[in-house]
Amino acid sequence: SDLEYADSVWSVCPVVLSGGVALCSASDDTTVRVWEPTTGRQIWSSRVAGIGGIMRRRKAHHDEVHCVVAIPGDGGRTSLVASGSSDKSVRLWDAHSGGLVAKCRGISAKVNALCHVVLKDGRTCVAAGAEDGSGTVFDVAD
Repeated sequence: SDLEYADSVWSVCPVVLSGGVALCSASDDTTVRVWEPTTGRQIWSSRVAGIGGIMRRRKAHHDEVHCVVAIPGDGGRTSLVASGSSDKSVRLWDAHSGGLVAKCRGISAKVNALCHVVLKDGRTCVAAGAEDGSGTVFDVAD
């Protein structure tokens, strides 16, 4: 099934939620979206949040979103989604609600790639690769 975007989609990854597997996508329209793959129904978007029937704008990326990666939690479910953008930031989102958990700063250029990694000491991190050739590792617990 199709989900409509205002612009190009750069990255898609699976997320494991309580209701099954969903997809997360990154788009030039500045959004991160989680959606149901068989129906195209949007579960959440980084742009808006519905609270008591009122739609409110979230603190989303300010530029194109190039990449997303799912970060597993307990029980095999996805706990967080990380997104990387041309706005030189990585943001961490609650995979289930879409709430913004953290904004990781200190990146010197557009973020083009992300991956989830568990270090030898057991810390769960996100590694970001930027357009200027730099790489940054963020501990998701910080």
